[in-house]
Amino acid sequence: MYDKPRPNIDQGDIFERLYFYSRDEERLAILVTPICDIVHDKADYLIFCGIFPFSELAEPLVKTSWPELEGIIDSSDTYDSLSRKNKENIEKKISLLLANYHFPRYHCLYPFPKSEELHLVDFQVVSSLHINEARDKNRLFSLNSPFREQIPVRYSTYMSRIGVPFMGEKRKKELIDITSKKLFEIIKAKIIKT
Repeated sequence: MYDKPRPNIDQGDIFERLYFYSRDEERLAILVTPICDIVHDKADYLIFCGIFPFSELAEPLVKTSWPELEGIIDSSDTYDSLSRKNKENIEKKISLLLANYHFPRYHCLYPFPKSEELHLVDFQVVSSLHINEARDKNRLFSLNSPFREQIPVRYSTYMSRIGVPFMGEKRKKELIDITSKKLFEIIKAKIIKT
């Protein structure tokens, strides 16, 4: 998944320290600018997303996306003393995170070399840097294909999503009932015809 940095800046490069104005801090960053823009000199400024150790985002992730785990995690139990059901529940959530499709805002990176901790790319923590300044920054790793191409695709998907108004549970139930009835009638009509 990871390799030493390539000779030239590339999409999927992980930089040691970049400043993120929104958080007023420096942190690990990943380059999401497409390589074609870099190679063909179409990008004066490169776009980066912040990288966080999983341990740093675990609590907000549980509160916003996995509230059912709060009781399990808040208990004084150790992981080994949890029931099989609770362990399976936690493992299911982590497998969804590792799959990189369930949480549009985050992209999970496997542990870096000589590390055991997962990292999360947060697509809301964004910074840009002139390409000449970026060349002077220390790069830790380059992602190998297909992981390298996956990050910009996930970023652009997250940034281009369209929110639609929620129709409400009552209306949703009505539509399901109406559609189910129509589907039943269509199937019944087909069976009677044959």
